[in-house]
Amino acid sequence: MARSVAEVDEITRLLKVLAHPDRVQLIQLMARAGEIDVGSMAQELALPASRVSQHLSQLRAHRLVIESRQGRHRLYTLVQPGLASWLLDGNVLATAAVGLRIGASPLDTGEDPRPSDE
Repeated sequence: MARSVAEVDEITRLLKVLAHPDRVQLIQLMARAGEIDVGSMAQELALPASRVSQHLSQLRAHRLVIESRQGRHRLYTLVQPGLASWLLDGNVLATAAVGLRIGASPLDTGEDPRPSDE
């Protein structure tokens, strides 16, 4: 079943948001910690708090995290913990990326990438 143009556009926007390494690390950290504040995330990932806040703003804009308040602190939580599982289990993606970098592509091996007629 083909997706609509709007659905494909939304998926593309989501993948672009997830394409930043800092955001992937933030998602993984939130998956482990549950609710966590900006200062703790910044310290854990050795990033400036302002940078963490900017990334969280992007994640919030795409409805990937929610923000709650506890006193003076803003706590962040993943909306879909399954997303973190997908990223944490991203070995399939990482293996594919490494394979492409080391020349495992059929084009690099001289194999014909087109399906055979057999």
